[in-house]
Amino acid sequence: MMQDFKFWFYPILYKWVVMLLMATYRVEYIGREQVDRLKSNAEGWIYSSWHENVVVSQWAERNQGLVMMSSDSKDGEFSARVMVRMGNFPVRGSSSHGGMKAARAVIQALKSGSSAGMTPDGPRGPARKAKPGMLFISAVSNCPIIPYHVVSDRYWSLTSWDKQRIPKPFSRVIICIGEPLRIDKQRFKQDEAGLIVEVEEAMQQNVERAEEAISA
Repeated sequence: MMQDFKFWFYPILYKWVVMLLMATYRVEYIGREQVDRLKSNAEGWIYSSWHENVVVSQWAERNQGLVMMSSDSKDGEFSARVMVRMGNFPVRGSSSHGGMKAARAVIQALKSGSSAGMTPDGPRGPARKAKPGMLFISAVSNCPIIPYHVVSDRYWSLTSWDKQRIPKPFSRVIICIGEPLRIDKQRFKQDEAGLIVEVEEAMQQNVERAEEAISA
């Protein structure tokens, strides 16, 4: 009974703490036109954000109906309920357990017109090292990957493996969105490792663009 109460209450508490904190931010977007262009063409996409951005990115993209993967662990249950509270749709599974079943569910949603948000270094890292699952989903669904990164001028950095960053109250926050990356299915079969490197490099370029903007 207590466990059920925690899984019900904690996501509600988390949501409102996050909403109150983030209502103080001064948020700027860079590259939002990349998403607007895909929307105008009725195309879906996959936001690709490093796991360190989860707290802010879930808030920034709330109520967008995005499909997001969450692990089958107890932590994943909490995360899934937070996603629902934030107006998005969890699919349970990860690279370590239930991955293929979850990937198929995400692909089906993308082909049906939805978009997705993924953390290619999740759920356990190493940080900023992409796993192939997101590329497989992109190749099969024919939906592009869009690099997504959050920076702020003042933040707390947690001691977790991803060094989760949470901007402090009244911070300036920049959300940088990169150019779409289209993953060719045939090339993915032939050169998975090379494509992973290219995606990591594109995400790093987007990180650097965000960091330059916040320091300007």
